[in-house]
Amino acid sequence: MKTLSKQTRCSPVSASSTPVLLRRTEYTRGFTVLPETHKYLHGEKVAFGIVCQMVLENTPAEIVDKVMRFMVAIGLPVTLADLGVDTVQEKVMAIAEKTAGGPLIHQEPFIVTKERVYGAIIAADTLGRKYKNL
Repeated sequence: MKTLSKQTRCSPVSASSTPVLLRRTEYTRGFTVLPETHKYLHGEKVAFGIVCQMVLENTPAEIVDKVMRFMVAIGLPVTLADLGVDTVQEKVMAIAEKTAGGPLIHQEPFIVTKERVYGAIIAADTLGRKYKNL
């Protein structure tokens, strides 16, 4: 009998999703520029990165709704405030620049710029606030 890790058994994604999952890690990398985010776990940053990626990729509304409801229900970070980040332009742009400078984000089927990432982060924060009724 083959033993699978808990992560593999519980993962809702398949091996074919790997490029998508790699790109979302670029958002996590972007948060490293802000000391106030260092106290948060990698997975917490990944959660908000998924929200940003859904915005950036214009994910269908029904999928966004399902993911957002799930994330809010289990208490994952879906806003910048959830990660201790003020929505100050300089801070968000610092995240965007670091994210856009990563090699994996450029696997998207469209051109990714720091401005586009900045917009996705702001829109993701707005989306998260909506789902948290803030």
